[in-house]
Amino acid sequence: MGGGAKVAVQVVVNYEEGSEKSFPMGDNVNDTMYELPWAVEGQRDLAVESMYEYGSRAGIWRLFRVFDSTAIPVTIFAAAVALKRNPRWRAKSPEEVTRPSAMGSGGAIISR
Repeated sequence: MGGGAKVAVQVVVNYEEGSEKSFPMGDNVNDTMYELPWAVEGQRDLAVESMYEYGSRAGIWRLFRVFDSTAIPVTIFAAAVALKRNPRWRAKSPEEVTRPSAMGSGGAIISR
């Protein structure tokens, strides 16, 4: 861009891993937001569960390493159920909850 123009970028992470529907959480149905074109009905879908589990076990930490090493400010929209089910993540995130989110019961917007 010429003429001294600047671009503003806002980074937002939507953290929901752990809040999706699943048999282990008593929903009797699997989450339907998945990359495969079919659904496993009436039983646990371990492929879906492992995809979501990866996000809370490894994915979010990879993002934190990038944000921390580059000092990129980030806003995190977090589902309360996801935060409750991942105490390690909750310990890493700051206590700067700025306002409730529209994501549902107990969600939060966190700025770091």
